[in-house]
Amino acid sequence: MNAPVVYVLFALIGGALSTEVVLPDNLKPSVYDLSITVNLPPVGADIGNETTLESGKVKIDIIVVKPTSTILLHGEELYDVTVLFVGREFAFITPHIENGTIRIEAPYMLHTGELIILEIDYRFVLRLDQKGIYRATYSNLGELHHFALAQFVPNHARRVVPCFDDVKFPAVWRLTVEAPEVYNSFTNAAPLSTVSNGGIKKTVFKHSERIPPSHLNIIVGDYDPNYCVSKSKTDQ
Repeated sequence: MNAPVVYVLFALIGGALSTEVVLPDNLKPSVYDLSITVNLPPVGADIGNETTLESGKVKIDIIVVKPTSTILLHGEELYDVTVLFVGREFAFITPHIENGTIRIEAPYMLHTGELIILEIDYRFVLRLDQKGIYRATYSNLGELHHFALAQFVPNHARRVVPCFDDVKFPAVWRLTVEAPEVYNSFTNAAPLSTVSNGGIKKTVFKHSERIPPSHLNIIVGDYDPNYCVSKSKTDQ
């Protein structure tokens, strides 16, 4: 009797062998409402190779394409993940996190055309390697400056936000970024409002075009906003 054969897709990225889980096409994200913190060190401070855990909260509007009771998202190196399911019922659901995915069992069978919402709170790492959102430094006239930059290509958005991290799942993004007051934030879309309170600057951005997670841009640094402008076609 022949033993069953299991085929696993492996991807060689950055010299490390890892599995890549392809999400089914039974669900389609339409809108992400994402809020994150990016706590960069003060200008001039040298914290070496220290990493920090940042806070994230995302609300995902999802359209059901095919009947299912299982919701599968990409999510890697995310911590303290909690999920609120909003649909015909409200339910706090304990997610199953494994192999770079977050599996959520809905409280009932989801039907084609139905709209559901997931509200997910979590924490992510402000990294040093160029995967997700990473912190880097530069020196200007002997003073150390810090900035944070998103590197989501090809599939590193999942290290910052639970999402459908595949180019076949474009969606609208609404971003809010909180950072120390000395820093400015930039994304694919133009800022809608900026408010400072208690040393923290909160910037809310206009909605983006429909883009996959890998095309999302986030920059935080002590740059002059007059020379760093990101503007979507929706603002034209």
